[in-house]
Amino acid sequence: MKKYFIHSENGSEIFWQIEISGLSLILSFGKIGNTIGKRSIRNFKTGEECFKEFQKLIDQKSILGFKESDRVPSFKALSGNADYLTTWNAVLEAPDRKKALRSHFEILTETEECAAVLDQIVSKIEEIYIENDQFVFTLPWHYDEETKVHIRWNAPYIGRIHSSVPHSMAKFVTNFNGGSFHHDNDDLAITWVLGV
Repeated sequence: MKKYFIHSENGSEIFWQIEISGLSLILSFGKIGNTIGKRSIRNFKTGEECFKEFQKLIDQKSILGFKESDRVPSFKALSGNADYLTTWNAVLEAPDRKKALRSHFEILTETEECAAVLDQIVSKIEEIYIENDQFVFTLPWHYDEETKVHIRWNAPYIGRIHSSVPHSMAKFVTNFNGGSFHHDNDDLAITWVLGV
């Protein structure tokens, strides 16, 4: 179940959207027309708790002057960089490849903890290359320093991304439309991160 609300104030319109997805509430909000908005997710232990919070938040927004609307807010469309190979090659040609790679993957770090994990991963990278339209880097597997793991990042999604796609996912696929993890020379991935 999804509901949209709009609030007009000082000549600008603010949207607020609430959606129940399983045992989670997905909240989106922002200024209409010049932003893709922000999203947050709240998880609950039961469907009853989730629905109760859904109703409570709707009541709170109504008190603040938000009106339910059938009009879905329009967002600026995101699209990937069609010249991604130039970007990838710049990483390969950089004097400090690991520093360039860390910079390229900063979009994945929203917290200091994420940045620390990225630093740990980048410090262990042994090889970086482009193969079959994928950006690949190789690391030793955590339980066996001899077996290699190849992380293969797909080319970015070049089309327009629908506004219903969460902003963090949209930002991700404009850089890498998914990826996969492969043991050694195995063609079959052990884990996938799907794009759009």
